[in-house]
Amino acid sequence: MVIVLAIAGFLAYKYFFSKDDSKAEKAAPMTITGSDSLTTTTGAALQAYYELKDAFIKSDTNLVNQTAAAFVGKLEAIQLEGAKADSSLIGLAKDLRQNIAGETKKIATTPGLEDKRKTFQVMSDALYDFLRTIRYSGSKVYQLFCPMAFENTGAAWLSGSTEIVNPYFGEKMLHCGEVRDSLRTMQ
Repeated sequence: MVIVLAIAGFLAYKYFFSKDDSKAEKAAPMTITGSDSLTTTTGAALQAYYELKDAFIKSDTNLVNQTAAAFVGKLEAIQLEGAKADSSLIGLAKDLRQNIAGETKKIATTPGLEDKRKTFQVMSDALYDFLRTIRYSGSKVYQLFCPMAFENTGAAWLSGSTEIVNPYFGEKMLHCGEVRDSLRTMQ
C-alpha cells in the first residue's frame, strides 16, 4: 500500500509541478523575424493604405484611384527577402502581399464607388492577415468594424487610431463602427 501511495504521489508531482520544456518550445508560434527594412517598408505601405482609406472617407473616386496606385507601389516595395522564418510562412506572406496588390489594382479599375469599397474591404482583411503573419512591429494598428456596411453584413478596415471614421459610408454615417482588434508585436 505504501509503495502504491509513493508512486501515486510521484506521478502527481510530476504531472502538476514539473515543467516539460520540450512542450513549451513546441507550442511557440512561428514568427517572421525581419530586418528593420521589413518594418520600415511595411510601415510605408501602411501609411499609403491609410491615405487610400481617407480617400474612401471623402468619397472621391479620382483620389481613390490615385492612392490605390500609390499603395500598390509601396506594397510591392515591402522587403520580405531579409526575413527569417519557416519557408512556408514566408511563402504565405508573399501570397498575401500578392493578393493584396491584386485587389488594390482592382480598386483602380472597378467602376463605381460602392464596388470599389467592396474590394477595399476584401483587401483590408487580407492586409490585416499579412500584418499578423509577418508580426508587424511598427506602430500599433487597429482593426475597426462597421456592422452596418454592405446591407448589414459588416466590413472591417485598418487605422492608426481608435477614432471611428468609416470609409464605407463617407459622410452618410461617418462615425458608425467599433474597435474590433489591434496588433502590435515586439520581436
